[in-house]
Amino acid sequence: MSYWLLESTADVGIRGFSTTPERLIRELTLGMQHLQLEQNSLKSLDTITRYSGTWATPLLDDDSYDLLCVSWLDEVLFQSEVHDRFLVDVVGLITHEQSKLQFSGQVSYVDCGDIVKSTEIKAVTTHALSFFKLNEKEFSSHSQTDIPMIEGPAWVGDVYFDI
Repeated sequence: MSYWLLESTADVGIRGFSTTPERLIRELTLGMQHLQLEQNSLKSLDTITRYSGTWATPLLDDDSYDLLCVSWLDEVLFQSEVHDRFLVDVVGLITHEQSKLQFSGQVSYVDCGDIVKSTEIKAVTTHALSFFKLNEKEFSSHSQTDIPMIEGPAWVGDVYFDI
């Protein structure tokens, strides 16, 4: 696990870290998905039939990883709400084309009818959104005491959800 729940008065958030932007998006995605699941559903994910596919964000004009992450998390929520596909894993790729960014992921998902959600995420917010690179020997700390200090090289991100 490379993510932690962030305490918030009205929303819930996740801080994640990884070695690349793609892997950070994966960690934040898995954190969001685990946040929604009832504990017993989390334990039974390995016993449920999985399907695979490729999902992608629209091309973004803005060359910013934080907005790309929000766009991807929105896509994951859309797939769940509209197509009853609950993502359980993703291997992603960020592409840069003519000043545009896109995240595409080879996904593994289950049918939403096979799981029980305990929390409904209504939206991904841009409130206190961060997505940044730590260089060698740089550190990032958080005011929440259960989140360890992270030393670079690494990518770190915070994202909050309306529930």
